Amino acid sequence: MARKRLNRGYLEISLYLSITVCIGIAFTYLLFNSTGFFLGIAKVFRVLRPILVGFFLAYLLLPLVRRVEFYIVSNVFPRKSKKFRYVTSVFITYILFLLFAYAFFYALLPQIVNSIIDNIQNLKKYEQLLGDWLIELNERYAISKIAGWTDEEVYAWSMGLLGSGIEWLSSQMPDFVSQTINMASALFNALVSFVVSIYVVLDKDTFKGQFKKMLFALFPPHVVDTVVRVLKDVDRMFGGFVSGKFIDSVIVGILCFVFMKLLHIPESVLISVVMGVTNMIPTFGPFMGGIPCVIFMVFVDYRYALTLAILIIVLQQFDGNVLDPKILGDSLGISAFWVVFSVVFFGGIFGVWGMFFGVPTFAVLYKETGELIDYLLRKKRYPVSREAYAKAGFSPRPVEEQPQE
Repeated sequence: MARKRLNRGYLEISLYLSITVCIGIAFTYLLFNSTGFFLGIAKVFRVLRPILVGFFLAYLLLPLVRRVEFYIVSNVFPRKSKKFRYVTSVFITYILFLLFAYAFFYALLPQIVNSIIDNIQNLKKYEQLLGDWLIELNERYAISKIAGWTDEEVYAWSMGLLGSGIEWLSSQMPDFVSQTINMASALFNALVSFVVSIYVVLDKDTFKGQFKKMLFALFPPHVVDTVVRVLKDVDRMFGGFVSGKFIDSVIVGILCFVFMKLLHIPESVLISVVMGVTNMIPTFGPFMGGIPCVIFMVFVDYRYALTLAILIIVLQQFDGNVLDPKILGDSLGISAFWVVFSVVFFGGIFGVWGMFFGVPTFAVLYKETGELIDYLLRKKRYPVSREAYAKAGFSPRPVEEQPQE
């Protein structure tokens, strides 16, 4: 009796249907039991956190390793093997990283913490100074008469509002300072992450080869080529943006510190660090850092506040028109509108981290979406240039059917 041969087409359809049903069941289960699932995911990430931090640290330091190898080690040891030059570059890079960490945690951080603690202790003094200033302002411009209030009502309202704000700051700032110190200590003592990053940097070619090997084993070549191309775009945009923005922010912080010292403006270390850190956030960062610093300086001396405001404006003009274009160039490939959109959108969902990482994330999505749209238009044999679709009354037709001009 002849054996019946299986229909390969029906077999594939049955397999796909089975997989779809399994995915549906799993999705339904997770939908109604999401709490336990997400708690499990959070626990896994908590356990893997040192490994993930190590990979991220290695990703941040790899561009510096390449630059050290190209500009320094290759010129000092031109006849040595490539492996020797690379290992030497990794060693120099991590020495520089340790020196930077030492300078920050043992020299810079104590000054920042002391400045914050001193200013918390001086909140009552600032309250009295602001109260005297409000009284003087009311006497000079007769604000109470314009608003129909008595002087006592204006003073009571102002001091009540100010007292509530200072009481809130007094209760929140110590916790904030202690959490900051604990976080800094945890990061500095994360020896596992540091060691993992060294292994990742040294064995990056091995990791890359293993990942591509797995992709070719699971997917057809054209899918692997697409994945590799997208990952290269992600690396170019994220790597270029993160490293470029970091260098740009360090320069802005140093310039702010130098000019504040030259102009004898107090709290130069604290304000320079705030300006450098917030400068990492595109578009809104300078405002987020500059405005609170100027308001804070008003309590010290309004002349310092005015000088600081002018200094911040000049620094941001220099950064936006000279420094930032020189370092970053057009690495993202998106307009200023989409930068603002991504900062607002991702910042609203993920907070400060979303403000920073949202811009390169959106840039990658924007580029890949644009390439997908161009691909779909080419399949229909439609033109892909935006200028063509911007013309009034334009109706797309296949390219060969369009009349030649």
